[in-house]
Amino acid sequence: MLSSALALLMSQEAAWAQNNDEIIVTARKQAENILEVPLAVTAISAADIDAANLENIVDLAAFTPGFQLESFNSIPGRYDSTPFIRGVVFDSTDPLRQTVSVFVDGVFVSGGNMMLDFEGIERVEVIKGPQSAQFGRSTFAGAVNYITADPSTEFQGRLSGLAATRDEYEITASVEGPILGDTLSGRLTGRYNFNGGHYDNALDPSQELGEEETLSFGAMLMYQPSDNFKTRLRGFYSEIDDGQPATILLDSSFNSGPFVPGGETIFAGTIPEFDAADIGLNSTDADFDAFIADAATRDVFFSITPDRFGLDREALRISLDGQYDFDNGIALNYVAGYSSEKATSLIDVDSSPDATYTQVANREFEDLQGEIRLSGNAFDESVFWSFGANYYELKFDTGGAFGLQAFGQSFSFGQDGFLDREDVNTLGFFGKVDWDVTDRFSLSFEGRYQEDEIDEGPDANGTFTSFLPRVTADYEPWEDGLFYATYSEGNLPGGFNSNFFDLTADQVTALQTQFAGLDSTYDEETLKNYEIGWKQNFDDLMNLQFSFYKMERVDQVTRAVAQLPNPAFVGDPTQPPIVTETFFVNAAATDIYGAELETNWYPTDNLSLRATLAWTNAEISNFPASGDSGDFEDVFLTDDGFIGQKAERYPPIQITLSGTYDKPIGSLGNMEANWYLRGDILYANEYFISTPNLGESPAVTDARLRTGIRTDRYTLEAFVTNLFEETAPTAANNYIDLSNTTPLFSFGVEAVQVGLRDKRQFGIRAAMNF
Repeated sequence: MLSSALALLMSQEAAWAQNNDEIIVTARKQAENILEVPLAVTAISAADIDAANLENIVDLAAFTPGFQLESFNSIPGRYDSTPFIRGVVFDSTDPLRQTVSVFVDGVFVSGGNMMLDFEGIERVEVIKGPQSAQFGRSTFAGAVNYITADPSTEFQGRLSGLAATRDEYEITASVEGPILGDTLSGRLTGRYNFNGGHYDNALDPSQELGEEETLSFGAMLMYQPSDNFKTRLRGFYSEIDDGQPATILLDSSFNSGPFVPGGETIFAGTIPEFDAADIGLNSTDADFDAFIADAATRDVFFSITPDRFGLDREALRISLDGQYDFDNGIALNYVAGYSSEKATSLIDVDSSPDATYTQVANREFEDLQGEIRLSGNAFDESVFWSFGANYYELKFDTGGAFGLQAFGQSFSFGQDGFLDREDVNTLGFFGKVDWDVTDRFSLSFEGRYQEDEIDEGPDANGTFTSFLPRVTADYEPWEDGLFYATYSEGNLPGGFNSNFFDLTADQVTALQTQFAGLDSTYDEETLKNYEIGWKQNFDDLMNLQFSFYKMERVDQVTRAVAQLPNPAFVGDPTQPPIVTETFFVNAAATDIYGAELETNWYPTDNLSLRATLAWTNAEISNFPASGDSGDFEDVFLTDDGFIGQKAERYPPIQITLSGTYDKPIGSLGNMEANWYLRGDILYANEYFISTPNLGESPAVTDARLRTGIRTDRYTLEAFVTNLFEETAPTAANNYIDLSNTTPLFSFGVEAVQVGLRDKRQFGIRAAMNF
């Protein structure tokens, strides 16, 4: 089992067998058949991505059991989409507080995962459960790793285009081949996508809401002077220029009770459908000009100065990886990366036709990272070992401002320039030993020691240390079958509420009245995962992966939103009397049980079927007296009953069904052609949108259909998305009601920001290989 692991360690070729989906993955940083790796991992190849026409990580999540990704987290648009795995949810825009991290060739992506495309990608691996032992920080509940393909040593290319109703257009191109014989090869890729908004703004029908525009370029060089050395240099640049997101506010008039007298009122029930007349936002050119005129004298845009409502985002990522095989059988692997990103979001944050609040959100990242690893075999190749170290450095700035339209004027307030700066330095040492005890039974021991040095200001800095293990046993009772059991731990490092140090004495008193025990620091959060699984290949006609797990989430970090008196209001009545501040606090423990199933069936040579199922049951199991239950206590004025509440923003059931019929139809010219028909049904049931478990986002059934003709060189396809005109939201975020339903500066009433789903589209897609 281990004898081939070293030779395949950095192999980038996904080998698909006939009717088998036998794909090689590197989820444990060694090459293994997906049906032989003792982990829950979903691998989606470049062929799968093309066949389903996946455009981004949101599409990827929809096809992956146990993976959830709303279109936005707390700021509408492609600003802060946050991935969740297995019900481990954390409501934060901070990249350091993510429970799931995204990587490209093992390089951590600090910023916007929505900017990544699939050009030049060989496969994407979604690895479930804590991955801290191998991937380090922020892989608390799992990791997503984009694996790029090696440039070909033969000249080739691809050109594809797409056109669909509702003004969607896309063109992609790639070219690759030798530069210096077989020693140096390269690849260039480019992609442009424009998706017109699917909703008219009722306040200005000429403006489409939800318009998105993406431009990206990629390049890779591969240098391989000998059989024992290979290195690759990759660059990627991307721009986003989006309009006002398509959202609507479920304002507090929908907050039907009965509620506890004196408690907060929130939405209860299932989010309804909306009429077109209800979808109106103050994001017109006139609204933009009014805000800019007032904000011109202030430094509210420190990242990018926008020219309209929406999102502007730019990112540059550079990485280097390689492997050197020594004559004694030891391999040296290295990975290094640099990235920078900046983004500015300007939106109508009240998401309603009422002329009230505009929000500016700015963020900038810059990071540097590197990893080095030695690996080899020992004891007649019955033992595979790997040891290494990695370093990560991040500088993260955020800031923003609000605009208020009232009294016939536009006002802007909030802090000029950047609001928060966070510097992080992480040093980790990791190791792994796999032991083939017998031909059928193996043990694996992995661990990582990690130091996280966090600096958020003179009074908010410190170092957090942790040791994160994973132990796995696997047994092959018969041919092509594997049973495994694993125990692993993950952590989210502790941190600081740096804004605590800026509070006045009156604000501290008000804060601790609302949240007893909240202080300037919060502790590390831990996750323990107990998992068993079965993988089986049935004579190349069917294969399956099944896993069952229990996870214990302890010292869960919760976001606490406080309403505090505004000192500026005393001398300036145009300022709001109340300001909103966000803090983090350790609170509950959660027990999570779940099961996942993936199966592929090939009943005939022409027909392939795929089904996935994920069941997740996450509920509060313990709650300390000093903790904070967030919205639950705000609504019910007590923590009694908080134990047993279900996790928010995560569907308990996810199902996907896919089928492809592919049949030869003879020759077209001098090329053999196939006709194909593919259908996908993606289902997720309703889920609670906040911890009181009163409001629900409805179940969603997304159906897609495509048919076409392909040869080795050409593809022509017709497709329809959202076949049944599903209207369930793409995101549902509990938010302050800033509409005219509440009095001006009344920040204590909840509403729901709802992301609107794209409508049904018909389109054609064409591609040419050369």
